[in-house]
Amino acid sequence: MTMSSPRVPLTRRELMALAGLLQELGRADPNGAAAQTNAAIDLAGELALLRELDDEPTGSPYRNPQPPASPLTGEEWLAIRASAARSLAGREPLRPALRAIQRPEARRAIHAMAYDIATHAHITPGELNWLTWLEEEWSLS
Repeated sequence: MTMSSPRVPLTRRELMALAGLLQELGRADPNGAAAQTNAAIDLAGELALLRELDDEPTGSPYRNPQPPASPLTGEEWLAIRASAARSLAGREPLRPALRAIQRPEARRAIHAMAYDIATHAHITPGELNWLTWLEEEWSLS
């Protein structure tokens, strides 16, 4: 599976929301759930998903700048996915996590990754609902 999504460093919280969203996309397409799960697992490797070490930089001028983002390992991605499965399963806990993402570049990257996975084979009404909700919530149109 080739992804066209941008390579943007994501924080742990952003990665958790992404993992929860991919999980919901898998549920929205019961016939393609296995393929989407495999695509989500491969996502870290294919996109070399990066993460920032600090979720919320303090902005102090005396603080050392944040170290460069490092590649997210497959084990880290699986741990994030497992944590998201426990804490962000379903629409009610996931929507606030997605709303909390404020960085425009992270929003665009997450939407692009979700779009790539949802449209890999075909898109279901449930997947389209999630993508449309993100576009409206984040004003991505």
